[in-house]
Amino acid sequence: MTGAQFFRKNWDGVLTSNELSDEADDFAREYLNIHNDIYTATDFAEILAAGLPTVYHVEDTIENYRIIEPVISERYRDWKRQKTDITKAVAAAAY
Repeated sequence: MTGAQFFRKNWDGVLTSNELSDEADDFAREYLNIHNDIYTATDFAEILAAGLPTVYHVEDTIENYRIIEPVISERYRDWKRQKTDITKAVAAAAY
């Protein structure tokens, strides 16, 4: 079962902040550049939808998951590192 299939089956195809931890929500909002419920999925569009008419033409397959998952995981690691660096810098400035 793909992630999209899980969301359609269990949450009517909707993923909201209620289903995410605070950290996951913070990351998703920044990663997807969410503003007023409009978002951009740049990696998805540039990697999976490249050459397709629209992002809606990307097939929901495990193969596509395997392509995009490492990209999103790396973005998450980078985001966590950046947050840690900022926290350390603020703490150091306080002393």
